[in-house]
Amino acid sequence: KAKYLNSLGIPGLEFFPYIKRFYPHGNLTSHLIGHTNKKLIGVNGIEKTYDKKLSSGSDITLSMDIRIQHAVREELLKDYVSFQSKSAATILIDIKTNEIISMVSLPDFNPNFSINPKLNSYRNTSTLNLYEMGSTFKVFTIAAAFEHSKINLTSNFDASKPLRVSPKYSIKDYHPENRVLSTKEVFLKSSNIGASLIGLKLGGNNLKSFYDDLGFFDYSSINIREKAKPKYPSKWGDVETATLSFGHGISITPMHLVEAASLIFGNFKNEKVKLEL
Repeated sequence: KAKYLNSLGIPGLEFFPYIKRFYPHGNLTSHLIGHTNKKLIGVNGIEKTYDKKLSSGSDITLSMDIRIQHAVREELLKDYVSFQSKSAATILIDIKTNEIISMVSLPDFNPNFSINPKLNSYRNTSTLNLYEMGSTFKVFTIAAAFEHSKINLTSNFDASKPLRVSPKYSIKDYHPENRVLSTKEVFLKSSNIGASLIGLKLGGNNLKSFYDDLGFFDYSSINIREKAKPKYPSKWGDVETATLSFGHGISITPMHLVEAASLIFGNFKNEKVKLEL
């Protein structure tokens, strides 16, 4: 266009050089890489986190695999459209190295176009949205029981009837087995009653301490700025212990869940996990 306009020979028409960041992958890496403003200052993602380093002309190599990122986004987008979801997120990590291979957040945006921060598409749901993760927490409750009590896979818990935890509250199973369950069966059958009994036998202080070690009370460790702090009860009694044992009453981000799972299933004992891009 500049060449064409210049060829018109219009007197007084001048051209000025302008530096602008270009993102060849567009939407595919929008939340991870982020973008810069008109002054080339990073405003989110890696662009913001490492703004000084990038501004100096230095390169930054990320752990993400663009091929996997593309495949994951395609599959997630199908379900996002099919279920007419408000948002969707997928995180894939290398559990041996704690490197993030792929992180997709929908809706996303094209950082090459003008940015409107009021739109939901600029929100990284993987690191900012808080959810009650429900039964996924049974993994952590059982792990806490193994760590801080004599509970093992063959320990038994009476799930034959709803568990009354206070005059007002009782806990039920969505698909009740109506029998005594072993710890293994509590997990396989996803029993809320069984998880609550494990949490109560473990004790509220032990459960709270274990959750704290997993990072459930603080910001996630991912090396980008867009992060949310979990929400959890200020009071922690038997009712809270029972419900938190199966993931109700505490809200975390998908990134928190992945970090905690990598600590449980990886080889990183007695240390907090730090996931990086």
